[in-house]
Amino acid sequence: LVERPENQLTGVGFLWGGYRKSHGQFMDDPAEYQVHRPDHWVFEGTNLKRDDKFGGKDTIVGYECDGCELEWKEGLPFPTHKDGTPENFEVLSTCPARWHPDDAEWYERWDIGRTGAACMGIYTRVGTVFTAGTTDWAHGLMGKDPVVEKITRNVLDRLGR
Repeated sequence: LVERPENQLTGVGFLWGGYRKSHGQFMDDPAEYQVHRPDHWVFEGTNLKRDDKFGGKDTIVGYECDGCELEWKEGLPFPTHKDGTPENFEVLSTCPARWHPDDAEWYERWDIGRTGAACMGIYTRVGTVFTAGTTDWAHGLMGKDPVVEKITRNVLDRLGR
């Protein structure tokens, strides 16, 4: 609305995300994140490895998901930055998401049935911004998922200094 996409602030936005376990999109698939950069401090102490998945038991990736336009290089996702995503945004994990076909009619760039992704990521400008890219991250905390709890603790400890 003001020519400033939300990606400039949060690193992600709904335009390249979509729905998961909602609006008929990916209703039968687990709502879990796939890890791409397990050596990042966000994952410290989780024992996660590349391509591991987490959060499915509690459906942490769901309802509405935010992402960024991605390109894949050597099996890893990178932002294209065409959508306003900051240049140093790191995609830590992803989960496929999709708009409902009726929503796709609103934007010329969005083909009906095209899959986007929820993106968990981080970047630093003046301060550091961590985004879970999902409205349902709290489900993992409520379900006492040890990985979701550890990631949350890592973020709060590091950014709360």
